[in-house]
Amino acid sequence: MTRLFSYSRVCSLALLTVGLTSTFSVQAASLEQQRTWYEQAQNAFSANDMAVFHQEKTKLGGYALYPYLEYREFNAQLETQKPSQVKVFIEKYKMLPFSQTIKTRYLNQLVSTGRWHDFLAMQPAVPRNTALQCAFYYAKEKTGKTALAWQGAEKLW
Repeated sequence: MTRLFSYSRVCSLALLTVGLTSTFSVQAASLEQQRTWYEQAQNAFSANDMAVFHQEKTKLGGYALYPYLEYREFNAQLETQKPSQVKVFIEKYKMLPFSQTIKTRYLNQLVSTGRWHDFLAMQPAVPRNTALQCAFYYAKEKTGKTALAWQGAEKLW
């Protein structure tokens, strides 16, 4: 009886080992597949094949680099975004390095297009960046807050 018990333990351990090994193989293949889909999505975006880009992107919801696909797409459509949409995007990905980059790019775009109300909606407080401070006070002047704009301009000079 002792021998049968030992045999059954050995068989159980062998089955467990085979099961774990096959699980790791499936996970590795899955990760490899995700990498392939990610690369295909990136290539499709670069080729402006948005149908394939979206097809591949939808397969990658849980993939670690998925936010970078989102960023790339959002960034390409930045000029059509409203401040509220940009704020939501930044909040969603605030822990990733591109969140501040996209905010700065958006603010600079608002400056270059003269969207002063949107600039102030996106940046209600004085920014740290000197160039954006200048734009901030200019936006204040353009939106009728002339006294505040001149006070700020004096601080910059």
